[in-house]
Amino acid sequence: ADRDFHLRWRPYLASGPLPAVFTEDREDGRYILLMLLPPLAGHGAGRGLSTETLFVLDVSGSMDGPSIEQARTALLAALDRLRPADTFNILAFSDSVREFRPAFVPAGGGDLEEARRWVRSLKADGGTRIDIALGRGLAMMGAAGPERVQRIIFLTDGAVDDEDGILREVRARLGNARLHTLGIGSAPNRHLMRKMAAAGRGVCEFISGTATAENRVDAFLVRIDRPVMTDLALEWEGIGSHEIYPSPLPDLHAGEPLFVSARIGSGRFTDRLTLKGRTT
Repeated sequence: ADRDFHLRWRPYLASGPLPAVFTEDREDGRYILLMLLPPLAGHGAGRGLSTETLFVLDVSGSMDGPSIEQARTALLAALDRLRPADTFNILAFSDSVREFRPAFVPAGGGDLEEARRWVRSLKADGGTRIDIALGRGLAMMGAAGPERVQRIIFLTDGAVDDEDGILREVRARLGNARLHTLGIGSAPNRHLMRKMAAAGRGVCEFISGTATAENRVDAFLVRIDRPVMTDLALEWEGIGSHEIYPSPLPDLHAGEPLFVSARIGSGRFTDRLTLKGRTT
């Protein structure tokens, strides 16, 4: 092609997840691309799973000004998307951590409106101790019940010294929970935010200015709004060794196709590729 082009396409969706597999042979092996389409929203598995969400909001001094306004707006929008069967809690951190509630509370009760008032009252001040906020959040997720999809939504500018220590903490203690990151401000730590989300099998997005904040927040929340299939695993019949990316596999979300790349030995193929996961 001698020019760029923009291809728009609309997938066919059904009541359950649908796969499509593409292959390409090269000298160093056979390459495979798996596209997994989510179920039709609101039908069957497309209704999604109940969630247990911990919102972690950076209210340190580096967030003062437009950043804290953007963060509050994003968090309020996320609270509006919760369903009555979901549970939630909020941590606000600077050089210390404040909890909205001692434990997770139902989104269908009066706590949700109280949470909105609590978020609107938050001010930016103090240092940035992502480490203690993350440690407290991971401990809360470990003590919560397993019947819902557990996730942490982390909103911060990522101003931190020990990036490697933060990532080690995520990989060691996150367990079955998911970690999504929303980078706030004109100069967020993009490297750390992306690495945290990758380690937590989550999604990363950035809000860099007030002009595009609303659209980007909405796009981010749509992507993670409702997991429809979790704990994904691929079984390759007749194939021993293979390379796969991403690994481990992230969740399948409503409205968000999942792409998985793999490489196997030259001339080899599998008659059956089985995808397993949790849909209820």
